[in-house]
Amino acid sequence: GLGLTIAKKLSQLMAGDITIESKEGAGTSLVFTCKLPLTRAKPLSTILENHSFQKIASEQSNNIGDNASPQALTQNDLSKLNVLVAEDNRINQKLIGTVLSKLGISAVIVENGQLAVDYVKKEAVDVILMDCQMPVLDGYQATLQIRAIPEYADLPIFALTADVDTRSKDKAMALGFTKHLAKPINLEELTLSLLEVTQLGT
Repeated sequence: GLGLTIAKKLSQLMAGDITIESKEGAGTSLVFTCKLPLTRAKPLSTILENHSFQKIASEQSNNIGDNASPQALTQNDLSKLNVLVAEDNRINQKLIGTVLSKLGISAVIVENGQLAVDYVKKEAVDVILMDCQMPVLDGYQATLQIRAIPEYADLPIFALTADVDTRSKDKAMALGFTKHLAKPINLEELTLSLLEVTQLGT
């Protein structure tokens, strides 16, 4: 059902997958896999093994500097971010909502670019995660309209798209996106990108 679809998407977010093996009369096995990169530096994969997205954020905040003040670390708390998500697909809405909640973020989710534009005209946001292909008003046009609002000229807006070719990325950046994040979302990349937003005010 829907739960298994979400679980499969979540496994893909961790560069893995869920496969099903079924034998009549014997039962069904579901196998979960994930791929974690090796690095000479202290790997985030060791943190991922604890199944805590929040620990990724905490680890990276602590790496800002050994002499970082408690105030600086508090300012890097992701839960303080006002995040707006513009995504029309219901399953993707649930996925990104789940990922952000694991980081302590309670995001506002809207289903098209026009609603995103309307929202920022009424409420302050720190970062927008914007799907590029949406009905009513797509992410490209929505970003152009938001950039035309003086106080949001430098607002971090991350493109969320399955189009990962160079042409698509160049188009997104040329139209005003801050970053181009491919779907399925890489958890480490998203976390580090959000941490960069918290550091803008330090």
